[in-house]
Amino acid sequence: MSSVLDRFKVGGKVVVITGGAGFLGSQYAEALESAGALPVIWDKELKGTRHRGFSVDVTKPENLRLVAKQTVADFGKIDVLINNAGKNPAVGSEE
Repeated sequence: MSSVLDRFKVGGKVVVITGGAGFLGSQYAEALESAGALPVIWDKELKGTRHRGFSVDVTKPENLRLVAKQTVADFGKIDVLINNAGKNPAVGSEE
């Protein structure tokens, strides 16, 4: 008999993390990788990340469609999506 926690196992799962190159996204990626998942980063800039990923502007639906197709082509599937992207303007900026 399986436990409820068995439903949450991520071993072998392809997990897309939007905003994955930032601090919080990279923490998700590290934790998921240590649990056996394959984190795939979707971010405007992939600089600094050691995980596989795609450069994409998540505010543009057509870009998302293209990168989703490419992710499935490269990894065979997308099992989980973590919507982590956000805009963090610097304190005092006019954004």
